[in-house]
Amino acid sequence: RNITGGDLLYCILTIMEGQTVVCPKVDNIDCPKDNESNLFLGPIPTYISLASSSLSCIGAAIIVLTYILFKELRTTTRSIITYLAIADFFTAFGYVIGGTNYLVHSQESPGTSCIIFDNICAIQSYITTWSQLTSFIWNSILAYYLFMTISFGKYNLVNRLIPFYHIIAWGIPITVALPLLCTGYLGYSPYAASNWCFIKDAMYQTGAKSQKEVIIAIVFAGKLPEIICYIFLVTFYTLTKCFVWKIKKRLNRETDSFLLKQAIQRVDNRLVLIPLVFVLLRMWGTIQFFFTIIISRYSDSGCISQLEHLVHFSLGIMEAIGDGGQGWANALLFVFLNSKTRKLILCKVFNICERYSQCCCHRDKSVVVMDDPSTISKMKSSIVDSVSTGLHEIVGESYDVSTPLL
Repeated sequence: RNITGGDLLYCILTIMEGQTVVCPKVDNIDCPKDNESNLFLGPIPTYISLASSSLSCIGAAIIVLTYILFKELRTTTRSIITYLAIADFFTAFGYVIGGTNYLVHSQESPGTSCIIFDNICAIQSYITTWSQLTSFIWNSILAYYLFMTISFGKYNLVNRLIPFYHIIAWGIPITVALPLLCTGYLGYSPYAASNWCFIKDAMYQTGAKSQKEVIIAIVFAGKLPEIICYIFLVTFYTLTKCFVWKIKKRLNRETDSFLLKQAIQRVDNRLVLIPLVFVLLRMWGTIQFFFTIIISRYSDSGCISQLEHLVHFSLGIMEAIGDGGQGWANALLFVFLNSKTRKLILCKVFNICERYSQCCCHRDKSVVVMDDPSTISKMKSSIVDSVSTGLHEIVGESYDVSTPLL
């Protein structure tokens, strides 16, 4: 049957009844050997995660606000980026809650029952599990959308699929996260890099859940979808970039249009940056997960060598920056490093249109080609039709080059 808000409330109330954990402490395991240290990383990654996640909340909010305030930016591509920003906001906000929850309750006396900590932990874990999966799906949708519109000009076709994108992106993650919440899998693990909550460690699980079952839950709730997203993004952006590369070669041979070449170069640059930023941010958590499985005696003592701990700590720092960092990274890529968006913000925020109208409020010719759909029609008749390259594949009216992303 369909999952309702009542089902979610029932699961939350079920988790809250009668389940407690010991408050997290700086040292959960005492390692007997001098050259050993435990898997626990302490509060430093938590502070870093709070900083990165807070910036992501701001960055995601800026993306959403620019979409709302400026009708010039309300293209299909920017809409997808906005939905992605909403998912990233929930992820970052969840990590802020998780980090704060840990820092507050880590100061409790040893053995204190942390019912509040456990309840907040489970809810935060549900939010971030759902929002991360949603983010992966919207990232994949963006890659597919650009591939279909740039390579094949199927603008109308992919636009008709937008309602299905919403069902998939917002709905499927619920079918993954809700059962984990209802079965008590979501909660605190003392070895999470930034002390936020995800899949509850076996020592805190109710029932007969083993460490192996916990690892399987982590794989299917986070790491497997993330790896699939890596493959999907790299594949589709590479295919799209190959098409753009062919167009660039053809342009160099058959036209001297600076505007058209500049437009194609912008597309080419973004097709490298978008997947690169995502992978560089998210890869550390994946590496950290497999590294922990390989080097730790997780289910026995939890002690590792000092060298292993150093690598583990370094990966934890990078994970703390990256896992909650897509909001600020996308704000840099799609807002602050985008010339048109910067100009619109300057005009809106600082109200300097009259004084700097030439550079701020009036579109210059170097930018219009990527911002105005009507310009594409003019280019198609004045430039594209004058050469024998079939450049309508990339600048035709069916391709949504009005996107400020590109």
